[in-house]
Amino acid sequence: MQIAIVTSEFGEKSGGLSNSCMIISNMLTELGHKVLIISSIDDNVVPTYCDFETIGSNLKIIDGGYKPKLKNHLFFRAHIQNVLSEISNKKIDFIVAFGAGHNGLFASELSRLTNIKLITMLRGSEINLSISDFELRQANYYCLKQSSKIVAVSNELLKRAKEIYFDAQIVYKVIPNITILPSKLDLCVKSKNDLVLGCGAYHLNEKKGVANLIEMLFHLNQMSDKNFHFEFIGNIDTDLLLKYRELCNTLKITPYVKFVKGLSRNQFLKRMQNWDFYVQGSFCEGFSNSVSDYMSLGKPFILTDTGFIAENTKEECKEFIFNNFIPKKMAETIIKMIDNKQFVGIYEKAFHIIEKLTNKQTVISLFSELFDTSKSTNNNFKSLNKSIISVLLHDISVDKYTNIDTPLNVFKTFVEEVANNGYILCSAKQYFESENRSNMIICTFDDAYSSIKKYALPILKQYGFTATMFVSYDYIGETNNWNLKDIVERKHLDIDELKELQTENWEIGSHGLTHNSLLRLSENDLEKELTVSKSQLSKIFGKINSYAYPYGDFNDYCKKRVSENYKLAFATTKGGTIDDIDNHQIRRYTVSELTNLMR
Repeated sequence: MQIAIVTSEFGEKSGGLSNSCMIISNMLTELGHKVLIISSIDDNVVPTYCDFETIGSNLKIIDGGYKPKLKNHLFFRAHIQNVLSEISNKKIDFIVAFGAGHNGLFASELSRLTNIKLITMLRGSEINLSISDFELRQANYYCLKQSSKIVAVSNELLKRAKEIYFDAQIVYKVIPNITILPSKLDLCVKSKNDLVLGCGAYHLNEKKGVANLIEMLFHLNQMSDKNFHFEFIGNIDTDLLLKYRELCNTLKITPYVKFVKGLSRNQFLKRMQNWDFYVQGSFCEGFSNSVSDYMSLGKPFILTDTGFIAENTKEECKEFIFNNFIPKKMAETIIKMIDNKQFVGIYEKAFHIIEKLTNKQTVISLFSELFDTSKSTNNNFKSLNKSIISVLLHDISVDKYTNIDTPLNVFKTFVEEVANNGYILCSAKQYFESENRSNMIICTFDDAYSSIKKYALPILKQYGFTATMFVSYDYIGETNNWNLKDIVERKHLDIDELKELQTENWEIGSHGLTHNSLLRLSENDLEKELTVSKSQLSKIFGKINSYAYPYGDFNDYCKKRVSENYKLAFATTKGGTIDDIDNHQIRRYTVSELTNLMR
């Protein structure tokens, strides 16, 4: 298969993005694919030593005139035509946008004009910064909309991409960079009185939080008996470098700070060996190549809570994750980490986690699946494409299988089969806001038990899936003493835990106030169950549009009253699955029912 990679950077002698693009190109070649590199910018990004077939820029367009950006627009149009001409006699199976943004816009236009499927690989800044950059957001929108598959180096990036554009027919995957980790770690820093911290990037600027790290260094040396030094390695714009030096002078820490530029990649790696900690100060990150390089030395690191490494280690190794971007608090985190008696054990665990997820064999396997065109959607499910497919769960347990519990291994298998059949699990909100729902399954949990956060969230998050959690307001943070038939004491999630689910794009819905059957309530109590639960939940979680009938009990009158307060209502075994007609009596399938359909 021939794969055309559209990129704005390429080669091992430049920054992390260009090196990653080269590594992935080599990997695809190892898998037996033929790779073509296409430059998306008015600069031949591919070095002369490149072994791949390349298409660069052969245009001559001069800056200037009444419209400063005219050159960029003219280049885009002319270069597209030149590339189309050069690939007209090639049989290209996939176009890969290595990075979205304006590079992705170029790749998506190439895909649209050739009708060749587009795979977009999200790397970091182009998605992270588009929240407040309208032009960048628009470029991302068109790129994501054209894509058949979207691959990100972190769940955080995938989540932000879906906020820009989501389509149920798009395949979403997280594939990290390969990290080569040593068998022996170098963690001997606790006894040192002089410690060197460092960070770096090919282009070093405020994306890496440099000014914040300088102020953090000031607090470190104020708060600790140790002497902390900081090395910043990378090319820094002249005006920024001047401001960084002024800040160091103001804080009187100039002797403790070094700015080093002009290093080759190999020189950078060699310089890192002198550091005691890598400190990631980025406000937003994808998969930091420099942190990965530093980890290859087996040395300790401290991270802001962003990017692949942080999101996969913070549950078990939260001690080296900064909770916020406040310089003094960041300094406190470093001091506590150095003094931690479990220092070695924490880092050994973190290295084990990352090695398991990012070793070469695992990553190659993920890329092999990405370009596997043999998988197709199961025909049994295709018959349901015009229906609202929804699954009902209550609690997840390690080994029990009751009308309340789904065993953890059964849930894992179910989620994996959903993904392998080309479907996604999502919240009701996400489902009804989507233009195309043909491969979407609404995932719902009734009663908001604490095991859902512990077991279900990590599994769903691994695939970029979401769900709707139906909450009985009076039992938030309480036990299930209302359910006399359940012999197991269960804890309901508290407000903070539910908010954590919400930050992962889960929807919070109403399950009434007291979990009483609507059929057993007086007129006044029915009104209270529906309206008070909604108003109280709305104060905490924002707009509440979805409702689940306790025990699945309702009649036409109850349904009418529910429809006056909620846009959607979910039943259990009765009801229907036709959009608009059954939106206040949506029937939900069990895990076993949907599993049987997929097999």
